[in-house]
Amino acid sequence: MATTSDRPNVLHIVPHDLGDWLGCLGHTDVSSPRLDELAEGGIRFTHHFGASTCCSPARGCTMTGRYAHNNGLMGLVNQGWRLPPEQLTLVDHFREAGYQTVHGGFQHERVHREDNRYEILLDSGQGVEATYCDHVCHAAEAFLRDRRPVSRPSISI
Repeated sequence: MATTSDRPNVLHIVPHDLGDWLGCLGHTDVSSPRLDELAEGGIRFTHHFGASTCCSPARGCTMTGRYAHNNGLMGLVNQGWRLPPEQLTLVDHFREAGYQTVHGGFQHERVHREDNRYEILLDSGQGVEATYCDHVCHAAEAFLRDRRPVSRPSISI
C-alpha cells in the first residue's frame, strides 16, 4: 500500500444551490477569495454535467458514480427517498483505501448523516449538526487546527 506522503488529502466540496457562482469559475462580480485560492492550488472539474436535475438524486449520483435509477435515490430525501444502506459511496471507497473520512455540512443522500459511514462528523461545537455556512466553516477550521497528525490521508466531504 502507498504511504501517506504518496497519497494526497482530498477536500470534496459539494455546495448547496451554488451553481457556478464563484470568482474562480469566471464570475467577476462575485467575491470568493478563499475558494478561488483553494481552486488555484487544487483540481477543478470544469467540464461536467449533472446526472440528475434535483438535489438528492444528483448528490447520490456523485457519491456513488451510478445513475439515480441504478443507485436507488430517485427522489428527494425529505420526501422519503434515500440511498439504500447496501449502496457503496465515495466514503466507503475512501475508507477502504485507508483514508480518514470527515463530514461537515449538509448532506442529502440519506436521512441521517451517520448512515453515510463517515468516521468523524463535525458539529457546531454546541452539539448541533453543522449545516449552515458559518457553522461549517468554524467547525472545519477548528478540526483542521486541532487535528493531530494521522498515519493516513484524509478526505473531507
